[in-house]
Amino acid sequence: MKKRKKYNTYFDYRDSEVVYVVIEAATGLEIESFWFDIDAEKYEEFLEQGGAFAGYTPAFVLRKVVISKDINEEFSSTFEESA
Repeated sequence: MKKRKKYNTYFDYRDSEVVYVVIEAATGLEIESFWFDIDAEKYEEFLEQGGAFAGYTPAFVLRKVVISKDINEEFSSTFEESA
């Protein structure tokens, strides 16, 4: 009996460019996108071998976070002031 895949790779057109997208089969969530198919296939293989959430990635993990200020600059300025 063939084991069911938890992740699949597809190609998609975005802004007139081809990208390769790794999708989680159980949830339909887009896990990651790549410019090259070989990169997407390697990542899919990594996920299939247990490099993730066993096929059920929580949606909050995939949300992009917008940082409004440069924390490196804030950190540097703090120590420059105290010196």
